[in-house]
Amino acid sequence: MRTYRPARTFVLMILLGLTIQALAQVDSLLYRDPAFQKALQLEKAGRHGAAQKAYDQVAQDSARRSTALRLKANCLFDHEGRVVESLAAFDLAISSDPTDAANYNDRGVAYQTMGMTSKAITDMRRALVLTEDTNRLVAYRCNIASAHMQVRKWKEALVELDSAMALDSTDLGVQVNRSLSLDELGRYDEGLSILLHANVQHPKDPLVLNNIGYHYTRLNEHAASVTWYEQALEVQPKNASAMNNLGYAELRAGDPSSALKHIQRSIELNPTNSYAYRNLGHVWKEKGDLDKACEAYKKALDHGFTGRYGPEVKQQYETYCR
Repeated sequence: MRTYRPARTFVLMILLGLTIQALAQVDSLLYRDPAFQKALQLEKAGRHGAAQKAYDQVAQDSARRSTALRLKANCLFDHEGRVVESLAAFDLAISSDPTDAANYNDRGVAYQTMGMTSKAITDMRRALVLTEDTNRLVAYRCNIASAHMQVRKWKEALVELDSAMALDSTDLGVQVNRSLSLDELGRYDEGLSILLHANVQHPKDPLVLNNIGYHYTRLNEHAASVTWYEQALEVQPKNASAMNNLGYAELRAGDPSSALKHIQRSIELNPTNSYAYRNLGHVWKEKGDLDKACEAYKKALDHGFTGRYGPEVKQQYETYCR
């Protein structure tokens, strides 16, 4: 599977299901302020309601209000899925300090998670013009790129990633996402060159290993893909994306039984991955069980496959399951 990285910062993995991992970008004052420390520790401990109350208490101080409300909004969104309340908290954070880039960036991440790409990019671009910090500029460029990638606008994504690369050529997220965009634009040699260079620098990085595997999957060199996905799983045995990718590569390499085992395991690890259900449908079709294939295709559609990856599964369903 491939990935892109957006930032609160997050990494977007695409091939087998869009996954977003958020890494909060916090201000240095959080590491010094006991009130923020208390709230952050409560959140880390899973006491989300108590954390939100603690953020509200900090927000009584006008100097810390914007940051506290942003962190509360992230807590509501990331841990509890309370979208309406989260967006309301983001709005309050922005009205409290409309010059804080992180407020717009984090709301943009939330919008992207909801599939509201245009709103996400608008907010992320606002964040971009409100900071001069190089690390944040790189992260925000990556976020904008990831939003474009989510709707398969690869040329637009590459423009952002090239800008990020000019700021920091060593950033692994930038390198991996550039390789993916180049692949999608048919510039396969350039994409692979980036990944192999990254592999030399980071030989045990599962993200790099997984993306090299996906590069060979795109070229229908499935036996080669299998070896790279296996290396990724050696490093990270519960990586659902690599597990799913391995299963698909095994299916195309002629081993549907092993493919079934790995794809089912990937679904156990990430039961909302529409691409894994797509692959499961292909395995059952290969095995001649159309009832199970259609059940898997239906789950892929229910989990939003068409909006993210196109009409393939819908066409399979209409052909074999009507």
